[in-house]
Amino acid sequence: MKILNLYKDHSIPFITEGNKHARDGWVNVHCPFCAGEQNYHLGYELDSNHFNCWRCGGHFQDQTIAKLLHITTDKAEQLIREYEGITRHPKKKIKVKINLHPFKYPSGELKLCPHHIKYLEGRGFDPYLLSKEWGVSGTGPTSKLDHIDYSHRILAPIEWNGRVVSFQTRSLKANDPIKYLACLMAREEIHHQRILYGNQSLWRKRGVCVEGITDVWRLGAQSFG
Repeated sequence: MKILNLYKDHSIPFITEGNKHARDGWVNVHCPFCAGEQNYHLGYELDSNHFNCWRCGGHFQDQTIAKLLHITTDKAEQLIREYEGITRHPKKKIKVKINLHPFKYPSGELKLCPHHIKYLEGRGFDPYLLSKEWGVSGTGPTSKLDHIDYSHRILAPIEWNGRVVSFQTRSLKANDPIKYLACLMAREEIHHQRILYGNQSLWRKRGVCVEGITDVWRLGAQSFG
């Protein structure tokens, strides 16, 4: 997508350098999904054509454009088609840096409390099986990581080659504008969007590719997402 043209035509402030969140090969804007300080957390990677926020993780193109421009997703999809193409970056692209800080989970005790269990059971899952097979737990009322609020969420570790490299969380609040909130890129050992979620030891020559982690839980260990 010709993201620079779209931003210029619709007067959306953006940066490509001069900010701690700016990286070569990325175009950054204020994240419309995040509450709190606005500091160009949302990046668009020119190579892969995807959006990722340093605080709240990845977002779909149509939903992001709709949120930025205050339009419907149908109108956003139309704009994406209109601005189809490749944006050339004037600088040499380098791989975005992750794991700038040691990996760790949000603060507080991680465990499944009654409200986590009720939420999971309400979605048709066995909380105790998820805890045993996938290491699923829950965050507390004051859980934070690098000043980002991770309170009242289901937490799922993301493993690769036998070690935990990231995590994904899902809010228990029905009206939470940020339903999914992943580990900050600066603390991931491997960016969660660059790997597949699932149990590698049980993968075979054939498997089922699904959209997200809850689909993997539902379909079983030979699926991935």
